[in-house]
Amino acid sequence: MALNWKRPHKVLEDPAFIQFSASIIDDGSDYPDSEKRYKYGWYSPEGDLRIAASPDGLKWKPLTSRVVLEFNHDIVGIYRHSIRNRYMALHSSYSEGADWEGRRRIVMESVSPGRLRWQRSWCIIELDNKDEKTEFYGLSGIIARGDLLIGMLKVLRDDLVTESAPENAYGIGYTVLAWSRDGIHWERDREAFLPRNPAPGTWDHAMAWGDCQLIVGKDIYIIYYGGYKWGHKYERFTQRQIGLAWIPIDRYISREAGEEKSILRTKKAVMDGRLITVNADVAGELKVRILDSSGKTVRGFDYSDFSPIRGDSLAHVLEWKGGNIPLRKEPLQL
Repeated sequence: MALNWKRPHKVLEDPAFIQFSASIIDDGSDYPDSEKRYKYGWYSPEGDLRIAASPDGLKWKPLTSRVVLEFNHDIVGIYRHSIRNRYMALHSSYSEGADWEGRRRIVMESVSPGRLRWQRSWCIIELDNKDEKTEFYGLSGIIARGDLLIGMLKVLRDDLVTESAPENAYGIGYTVLAWSRDGIHWERDREAFLPRNPAPGTWDHAMAWGDCQLIVGKDIYIIYYGGYKWGHKYERFTQRQIGLAWIPIDRYISREAGEEKSILRTKKAVMDGRLITVNADVAGELKVRILDSSGKTVRGFDYSDFSPIRGDSLAHVLEWKGGNIPLRKEPLQL
């Protein structure tokens, strides 16, 4: 589960002066220019994104000495959008806005087809009047699941102080989910996905910021996150640690029935496949029927035709006496 790491770590030669941030893209063994298979992005002291390339991920060479993308904060990550075949740079910036007071950190994005041509950044996740003193410190850990990009959005509240914090310690933080279908327009949740540890004095009590998602095997996500004990800027070279959390694959959110009988109806959709699977932990019994566009049950696909689902599986197969799912141009519901 990527728990054991070699010690001591290997110190690499920096391609240039690195101020903050570090993110690496592996374009794969079939990338046309093998000398530039790996891309490394960081924030320079000049206030911009810099990028280096490497054939092996160990020896790096700057792609250019000029400014790649300018912005006014030090958090940035680069990612490859494999579906759209382009690169993304997600960075934080200080900004003022009509819907919030003062100058706060927000998340912005730029995209590039390659060759160091980056578009002017735009805000992708804005604050509103429900956010009080909230800031967004960064969006990272982007992975693709089907046509959906899912990332970890760092929420910062520098106006709050954690329990039992030492003098001059301030700031709490946690992680929420953000997602996009096109890599351009993003949505975010407001509920903590990776909350800070509620126990005072624990190493991740003040902050729990998700930074990296990895799929391990066929059924587990692991999430590396930064944990802070007392606050945002307190003893930052000694009080910040790296933690690991994990979840079964694709269980970012769920619907819980509880002990009472519950019914969930999906949105209407045209089903172009012949097989449906459900990611579910069923303590009792789960039954499914198919409805047509008018809300009527499709013949042969009612509850009485269904083979009940029990137990925990990432891919329960839905089976009816009627056989495979009926292929129709009209939308159906489950």
